[in-house]
Amino acid sequence: IDVMNSQVVCFSPVETAGHIVQILRSNRHNAFPVVEQQGDHRSFRGIVSRSVLIHLLRKKMFGDLREQM
Repeated sequence: IDVMNSQVVCFSPVETAGHIVQILRSNRHNAFPVVEQQGDHRSFRGIVSRSVLIHLLRKKMFGDLREQM
């Protein structure tokens, strides 16, 4: 049984709603790593689940959530 797909689909910390929808429609992954690119260096920032992304899209919670805290 394969546990992990060889094609890792990552999100950056800031994404457009359209790109998120495109990624969700194009695969069946249940979670996605969030990776920040700084020059040649990539930093792991966390994981976001499919269910959280769908919830945010349905509630139209767009924008930088850090500003709302």
